[in-house]
Formats: sequence, C-alpha cells, structure tokens
Amino acid sequence: NGMKLVRLSKYSLDAALKEKSTRNTRERLKDLPNMSFHLEAILGEVGIKDVRALRILGAKMCWLRLRQQNSLVTYQRHRH
Repeated sequence: NGMKLVRLSKYSLDAALKEKSTRNTRERLKDLPNMSFHLEAILGEVGIKDVRALRILGAKMCWLRLRQQNSLVTYQRHRH
C-alpha cells in the first residue's frame, strides 16, 4: 500500500531528524565552568566524551579513570 509506505517513511525521517538534533545539542565538556579544551581531550581519551557521561560516572570515577591512564594526574585541594 502506497499510503502505508509514505507514513512509514515519514516516521523514519522524523526519528532521524530527532536523533540528529539530539546529537548536535549534546553539551561539550569544555563549556562547563573550570573546564578547558585540554581537559576535555584528556577525558575523551578515557571514554568520557560529553557532560552526560561525566555526570553519570561522577567526579571520583572520572578522576580514577584519568589516574589509571596517566599516573602523573594528581589530586590538589583548593584552599579557601
């Protein structure tokens, strides 16, 4: 049936456009406060590619991944 094909094609197109929109609106790590492009690149090397992944893993797990990849990564307390 021709109408069914048109309807299914429209659903497919709508889903593809929604996925593309979601992919383009993904927050970049470097856009967070105190985050540089360099740190974004280092996090990407350990599989943390966007803000969502950072939030899901949490700060401690992200730091542990960085530390495992590079033993020169250290913890520095901020003094107030």
